[in-house]
Amino acid sequence: MLRIYPKKGKPFDLEFDHFTIEGDELTLHRSSNAEATGYLTIKDIAAIMPSAQRRFSEHRDLKVFTIYLKRHLDNPLFVTANSYKKDPAQVTFQYRHYEMKEIYIATEEVLGITFVDAET
Repeated sequence: MLRIYPKKGKPFDLEFDHFTIEGDELTLHRSSNAEATGYLTIKDIAAIMPSAQRRFSEHRDLKVFTIYLKRHLDNPLFVTANSYKKDPAQVTFQYRHYEMKEIYIATEEVLGITFVDAET
C-alpha cells in the first residue's frame, strides 16, 4: 500500500507495492515482477511513502528524519534511514549504501528536513 501526497489536495492510499520513475510519470506496479498497472504524473505529486515502513534489525547510525512538505505541514512525513541526498528533482534516503526506492519526495515541495538519532 502506498500513501500518495498530491501537490494539491489531501493524501490518499493506493493498493500498489512499488513504483518506478519513467520520464515524467511514476509507473505503479502491484508486485516486483508485475507489468505496469497504473501511473501518476510526477508534476502533480509531492511525495509517495509506503504505508508501513521497513523494520531494521540494526539501529546503529540510523536517524529518524521528519520531512515537512509545503502543502502538508499538518502531516509531516517520517523516514528512518542513515542519510539523505537532495538533488534538483527529488530527495532520496539511504539505508547503509542502498537507496530506499520505495520513497519519492519532490525537492521543490520540501519546506525542511530535520532529524534525531533513532533509539537503540
